[in-house]
Amino acid sequence: MTAPVLTGREYKLLLDPRKFAKRYAPGEEADFWQDRLTGLIASSLDATPSGKPRHSGQLEEDKQRNIHFLDTGEGLLATHGFCLRLRRTAAAEDGKSQVTLKFRSPDYFIASGLDLPGSKPKVETKFEEDIAPLAVFAGQPSIRSRYALSAMQKAAEPETLADLWARFPKLKTALKQLGGGITSENQPLVSGPLISEITFSGAAVDFGGGIKANFALSLWNMGKSDGKPRAAEISFAVKLTEGTMPPILANRALRLFTSMQSEFAAIRETRELSKTALAIPVRTGDP
Repeated sequence: MTAPVLTGREYKLLLDPRKFAKRYAPGEEADFWQDRLTGLIASSLDATPSGKPRHSGQLEEDKQRNIHFLDTGEGLLATHGFCLRLRRTAAAEDGKSQVTLKFRSPDYFIASGLDLPGSKPKVETKFEEDIAPLAVFAGQPSIRSRYALSAMQKAAEPETLADLWARFPKLKTALKQLGGGITSENQPLVSGPLISEITFSGAAVDFGGGIKANFALSLWNMGKSDGKPRAAEISFAVKLTEGTMPPILANRALRLFTSMQSEFAAIRETRELSKTALAIPVRTGDP
């Protein structure tokens, strides 16, 4: 097996969801971009050679999807760094979902050394670096990296571990390599809360050298329809060429991310480690 090439880096910051309690109000997300982020980009990054702003676009509603996560009752997947996500648009009528199996680890070699092919011919695989603040908020900007290997395919929802092995034929072997004990392949999978997700995209920042990062705002409403999100995350994602990022551009991305932590210190979400931690069926630590 050839080790996968790192295809992207995503910088993620959880915010207090109460800031977006009126997420359906016209312009609120646009105001967040225009009032809070464009000025921050200008003040934290050096100017472009042409003098043009490094920011562009606007945050606009992009997608509405339903999401839930599956695991065994004992949290077999989450305990060993995996999560299983099912995502479906409101318009989907074929009974199938985007089924994504993701493994995260702070160890580059563990994550890149796993093999997670899907059972379908058309499987979308990614190997990315997820960057977030340290789990313990000490009032100072910080970063922690986790490497994420994922495989996504369109399929019916698995109901048991045996169904899951059929969707991802090498998952059982990967779990055993990581120390996972499997008692019964007929063990049922249980679901976490149903999540209604709304994403906003269309805004970007230019780090130079042909590398642009796309911003996204993701709001999760869990199991209720009162319009008040239970999770909010602002992020920007960078696509990598040949698995590398020039140091000067990486430094700009790091400066922007640490500046965001300082700017949004008053509205940081410090109670949870990630959106996924809120949504998995069994709380087992840091999925």
